[in-house]
Amino acid sequence: MPSSPSDSLPDQDGKGSPENGTHVSVVWLVPLHGTEAQYVARNGWPACESELTRQDPDLFDLERPSMNL
Repeated sequence: MPSSPSDSLPDQDGKGSPENGTHVSVVWLVPLHGTEAQYVARNGWPACESELTRQDPDLFDLERPSMNL
């Protein structure tokens, strides 16, 4: 049994292994502008995810401007 909630959270690499040995993935639904979706289609999700990390847009703001891609 974890001694604190953080004991059951994923490691830095994003992978977690709860007590029962299963792996956990945390999935987000990220709203994209049309240009951002085209960027994903051309360059793949990992490239877009890198841009999300670099540019740090407010993903909770549905009226946010498009990222500079």
